[in-house]
Amino acid sequence: MKCFISKLIVALLFAHTASARPSYTFTEIARTGSEFINFGTAGFSIPPRLNDSGMVAFMGRRSGLSSSTPNGVFRGDGTASAVTMYKVGGGSGDYSTMATNLGGITNSGMVSFSGYVAGTSNQMETIGDGTTTHYYTLPFSGYDYYLTYDLANDGSVPIDLRKLGGSRTVSREDGINPGVPIVSEGGPYRAFGPADVNDNHVVTMVADSAADGDSAADLIISGSGGPISVLYNDAGPFKTFDNFIATNNQNHVAFLATRDDNSKAVYIGGGGAPALIADTAGPYSSLYALSLNNSDQCAFTAQPDVGEAGLFVGPNPLTDKVIASGDTLFGSTVTGLEFRNGLNNNGQITFIAQLNSSTLVVVRADPVPEPGAAALAGCAVMLLRRRRC
Repeated sequence: MKCFISKLIVALLFAHTASARPSYTFTEIARTGSEFINFGTAGFSIPPRLNDSGMVAFMGRRSGLSSSTPNGVFRGDGTASAVTMYKVGGGSGDYSTMATNLGGITNSGMVSFSGYVAGTSNQMETIGDGTTTHYYTLPFSGYDYYLTYDLANDGSVPIDLRKLGGSRTVSREDGINPGVPIVSEGGPYRAFGPADVNDNHVVTMVADSAADGDSAADLIISGSGGPISVLYNDAGPFKTFDNFIATNNQNHVAFLATRDDNSKAVYIGGGGAPALIADTAGPYSSLYALSLNNSDQCAFTAQPDVGEAGLFVGPNPLTDKVIASGDTLFGSTVTGLEFRNGLNNNGQITFIAQLNSSTLVVVRADPVPEPGAAALAGCAVMLLRRRRC
């Protein structure tokens, strides 16, 4: 009987340890006030990005630099004041203006963003670490539209261009080698959403089927320069897809879909049956921006049925919450969050928090083991050692 009880206790302890979800500590990277005026424009903030070492890249307007908004790209890890990587100004290599897009930060410290280098007339996609820089010059004459929102670890970015009065083309560029065309309008696909690129050079995006005669985003497609693969469409339980998706190096994609019953859901998949992460048929009433890492961990912002909007990592808003409005952060109360593609492969998450003091803070959330989980596991090991059954 004692042997049975010991085994039962051990099983319960290991079950508790295995099901334990991480809590988080929070590190301040930068804040508005004396050093920064905003982290984007006066009207909205640009979501920060981070690499696997926890280094955070962000855009903003720094006091003492040009009055443009944003006036720089910065990086920091919370151990010291953020470093200015690129800035608006009159010096060599400075910019006259910067666009409000930040593609990411690689593990070697390269960032990507768009802007006009001072003294030039063409907008350029910048890929660099603040010292070594490569430029992809965006066509000025004959084009009126482009997007880039992601960055692979080798410095590749997806570029989406539209000719004046014509079609759009998505290519992969690095500012050094010839670009790789991925997909163009004029065939079976059109109206591409912001493209995501992984380290396998697979570019994934939402698109509209040209054959159905509507403008709904009803496809998720991917390619690396050869044939395009349709990962998901509206032939099954899905009606449309949200524009912003996230991919990882397993060639999986996290996406937000509107289903045929008009409920919304976050899924992860690679073209087969996707795994459901969270939906509005459960404890969430709304789902928003998301991010995905190489372990298929997904972080997303959402509004629960009960409680405040926040940042979550799973289907249960109580046990899977990272942070939400109403929580205390750095001695103030959180009143809003800005997040997209801010999850790294170690489970760290970066976001911008608005506090009730009207302060904006760039934050990194670091996962830590659930308190007591290690001690419980140790107790289980001691029980096994003391009783041989």
